[in-house]
Amino acid sequence: METKEEHDDAFAVRKKVFVEEQGVPLHLECDAEDATATHFIMYEGNKPVGAARLRSIENEVAKIERVCILQDQRGKKTWCFNYEGNGETRHFHE
Repeated sequence: METKEEHDDAFAVRKKVFVEEQGVPLHLECDAEDATATHFIMYEGNKPVGAARLRSIENEVAKIERVCILQDQRGKKTWCFNYEGNGETRHFHE
């Protein structure tokens, strides 16, 4: 994510899925790891529909976490996350 709007969109999707839909307390969903994680947002047109984060856990090891897709988008098998790091692009597809 590069803009504040993308950041806000990602956290809005996470809140909708994890807090409102699944009942996770907001203070557990948004944790201290968010400050250092790499965040992803997925759009359908201009509508934010999915989000995820990538968190380093040790030397050259990272974890994909907080993956969420809005309920009306699930099962479409049309999403893709792109990650650019160390000069390489990584693609995550459903």
